[in-house]
Amino acid sequence: MKYFLIFDETGFRKYQINTIRNLDNSFANNRTKALIQMAIGAGKNFTAITEPYRLLKYGKMNRVLFLVDTKSLGEQAERKYTKMIPVLFLSFMECVG
Repeated sequence: MKYFLIFDETGFRKYQINTIRNLDNSFANNRTKALIQMAIGAGKNFTAITEPYRLLKYGKMNRVLFLVDTKSLGEQAERKYTKMIPVLFLSFMECVG
């Protein structure tokens, strides 16, 4: 994987754009593991949903591990995933399901 398609930065904050670009570059250079650490209210869910979508859609990945430390965080992430409408106007689950 040499590169990812450029993503629409509309609605993203500068540090989210930087995070996604850095993740794209890391994965493009065969560094297959990544950790995102962001402050409360920094848009982690939006960022954490966007990158797996890009990996599964453009990076030809088969699976992505999304790890949380409590059941409530997992349920919150699942609700966010199912509500998000990516660029192609499909929910995340429709894209990977």
